[in-house]
Amino acid sequence: MAAHKSCHGEGNWYHQTGDHHYHFSMTSHKPDDRTSYQFGVASNHPLRTVLKLEKDPNAKLQGTMSFFETSDPMVRISTIKKSEEGENVILRLVEMEGKDTRATINLSIPFQQLFKTNLIEKEEGSVIGSGKEFDVDLGHNSIETYKLVFNK
Repeated sequence: MAAHKSCHGEGNWYHQTGDHHYHFSMTSHKPDDRTSYQFGVASNHPLRTVLKLEKDPNAKLQGTMSFFETSDPMVRISTIKKSEEGENVILRLVEMEGKDTRATINLSIPFQQLFKTNLIEKEEGSVIGSGKEFDVDLGHNSIETYKLVFNK
């Protein structure tokens, strides 16, 4: 499957050499943005497994746990990364449904402090919380960034 003409009405013809691969999936369900969004994301992120024959005796994370987890499937964790300054962790959340919502974020290990930051990771204020979970309020279609400080 290949297009050989520009999508512009007066566009030129061109030849696309090489192999072109694609995949698609279809399903049916009652009209619901939440369900179709979940299906689309799941279809584009197939489950990949890794077989490890020996168990690491120092492993702390159970096989049924996640490093991070959100209580609302329409609140996406878009970024988990080391902060630009220091040894902290940056967590970026995106509200995908277009509704104001409150979500609980669960972690596998406890954090010591939590700061709300802007997109360039400058602190905007401290958030009350520590431990393995915290609650966040997200506005419709908002992108929120948090800095987590862990015990050293």
